[in-house]
Amino acid sequence: MAGGGRAGLAPGNAVCGMGPQRLARELEILLADAQRYIASYFDRLVRDGVRAAMILQVHDELLFEADAAAVETAMAVVREEMESVMALRVPLRVDIRAGLSWAEAHC
Repeated sequence: MAGGGRAGLAPGNAVCGMGPQRLARELEILLADAQRYIASYFDRLVRDGVRAAMILQVHDELLFEADAAAVETAMAVVREEMESVMALRVPLRVDIRAGLSWAEAHC
């Protein structure tokens, strides 16, 4: 490649200047900050009277349980909270699915 760099990673790019350990640490801090905001989902669900609760988190996937009547409202609240958790240059987009089981929601 011209200039000896990788495509899209200009020499002045802050990410390129970080060593792998520092980059991993920065990402860890960012994820920890985002996870602190997960509590806001619970606060809002409770405040809005939505009968739903997060029962599992695996990496970037959150699993909620909700009454059948509350599914659509819970999905809307979680989407809104997650997509507005941080102000970033690139907007966060959330993929939300519902089903009677994890397998049903993912098929």
